[in-house]
Amino acid sequence: MKTNIILLLNAFVMFIVSFATDYWMYRGHDLDSLVPQLRSMGCNVSGWDGTFAWQKVVIVECRLAALSNAAYEHAAFEGSKVDEQRVVAHEYLFSEYGNLYRECNDLLDGERLRLSTLDLLYRPSCHYYVTSGGRWHSFRDSALVRGTEEVNLVLGCMAMATLFAGVVLGIYAYITRSLNSVLATGVSLCATVVLYLGAVIGFLVKLQLVNRNSESEESSIENPTSSHVERLVKEYRVTELSWSFVAAIICLMLTATAAYLYLASSKAIRDRRKHLLRRRQLQAALMTSCRQEVALAIRAKMTVI
Repeated sequence: MKTNIILLLNAFVMFIVSFATDYWMYRGHDLDSLVPQLRSMGCNVSGWDGTFAWQKVVIVECRLAALSNAAYEHAAFEGSKVDEQRVVAHEYLFSEYGNLYRECNDLLDGERLRLSTLDLLYRPSCHYYVTSGGRWHSFRDSALVRGTEEVNLVLGCMAMATLFAGVVLGIYAYITRSLNSVLATGVSLCATVVLYLGAVIGFLVKLQLVNRNSESEESSIENPTSSHVERLVKEYRVTELSWSFVAAIICLMLTATAAYLYLASSKAIRDRRKHLLRRRQLQAALMTSCRQEVALAIRAKMTVI
């Protein structure tokens, strides 16, 4: 039972780490591959020196006169400034990370304020899926993506409630060795595994939907006014899993193991109690039989006398 409670507490700690931290996924751009291509096209890329930094915004400024003729024919940039000889386009590249219930960035306040003024990013450092909405990202226009985020959050909260109940029951079972509390702990942990696994799978589904929406956006850029640079930027957009997601997987493994041990312990206690009950019944039967034999012997002896 001591091993069970230690494993259960470790699972609870891993759940708190995975649920409370924000690094389930990372969304940004493959700058190592993107920046050389942009510079080869004649674009000026500032804020990128070859090293990764969360707090930086990489600004891409492309002068249409410096691009190739093929790019010139297809490039028309939204919000661009036009003069007699050239067109100037801007792209802002930044990184975000998130979990089941919110999305954050580590940009400096000045950079975040500038992007929010351009309606490209939320003003606070984090925004919550359910309460804040998501007008900064076109993929959240999909009702399926928003619904998946809400379902994932509900499953995660329910998993937290069942795991907390399992911890309380597990501590009580460790103190009292009660069969009902041990069994209830195992059942509660099984429910936690099912719910949190559902949240993890839902999160993977959401990432797949986001990536698919991004691909559909790329494939829909067909008209002559579409941006060649914008297409290239979207092509190198990446959405990856991060270490908080790994912590969630470890939590699931620990919780599943603890659930199995508690259910096995409850079965062992039940079998031991059945064995003791059977033994007591056998002893009672033997004692009853002995008493009857003694009584018959005494009666026979008294009859002879």
